[in-house]
Amino acid sequence: MRKALLDTSTYLDLRRAGKSRRQLWAQNTLRHAIAYRDEYPKLTISAYTVFEALEGIYRDAIPGADEEFITKVLPGFEIVYPDQKVLALGAKINATLAVGRQSIGIVDALIAATAIHHDLTLVMANTRHFPRVIAAGFPLTLTNWREA
Repeated sequence: MRKALLDTSTYLDLRRAGKSRRQLWAQNTLRHAIAYRDEYPKLTISAYTVFEALEGIYRDAIPGADEEFITKVLPGFEIVYPDQKVLALGAKINATLAVGRQSIGIVDALIAATAIHHDLTLVMANTRHFPRVIAAGFPLTLTNWREA
């Protein structure tokens, strides 16, 4: 199994899967995560997923949720931080898609760039956005843990 980078949608799926165990998507997501953890000690997310998760926490305005996320949740993940090459590739992906009127948003372009630059499979549930990156000619490898 190739090392993977979880998109924010998959991170959120994992957070919700415990409460939705009867749903097929949750069962599939948990099964894939368990199989992955058999090979890799930690799930990998990008700094951009950390940003999106914290933004959601701040929007929900739950007191202490940000501190709990930072001190209790994040240590269980490997976090990939951007460098100049990821930023440049993200800008190129974003511009290419914008010119073709296929924009996916800056954060998703940067998450895709992170996966490409670090040769990671991007695990996503957003099946509308990320295939556009591949269609534009970028070597992004995708998988969807919601599927069997």
